[in-house]
Amino acid sequence: MACTFLRYRDTNYANALNPADMEVNKLRMAVMGALRFGKPFVLDLMDLDHLLDSSCAVRFGEICPNLLQMLIDKSILKDANWRRLVRPGDSAEYGENRAWRLEHFRFMVVTKNSLPDPKYLDQFLPVWVVSPS
Repeated sequence: MACTFLRYRDTNYANALNPADMEVNKLRMAVMGALRFGKPFVLDLMDLDHLLDSSCAVRFGEICPNLLQMLIDKSILKDANWRRLVRPGDSAEYGENRAWRLEHFRFMVVTKNSLPDPKYLDQFLPVWVVSPS
């Protein structure tokens, strides 16, 4: 329910189990768009939290080394880091002379697990959503 809500809000959303969402260039553009326009980037792990440290880390690393960690610790907000995402063929709206709304950027990880791995609880602010029954 929370995933559906976030998917249709003004966010850039990627489902870790959807190959189309996790295609390298599409994922790069989703992260870059969230940074440029100051939107949340939502990564939905479904109920497979271990994907964050495995296949997600690898895929984000294909875009830029340590990208996932930079999203988690917010070091992506430093000029030298987010500029590494921009490629020569990208649209002019991603140029350095454009206003990037970095201060409004948020990185969210969504899981359906009711008890996420404790190491994630230390890295993120957990919010439990209880649906009315």
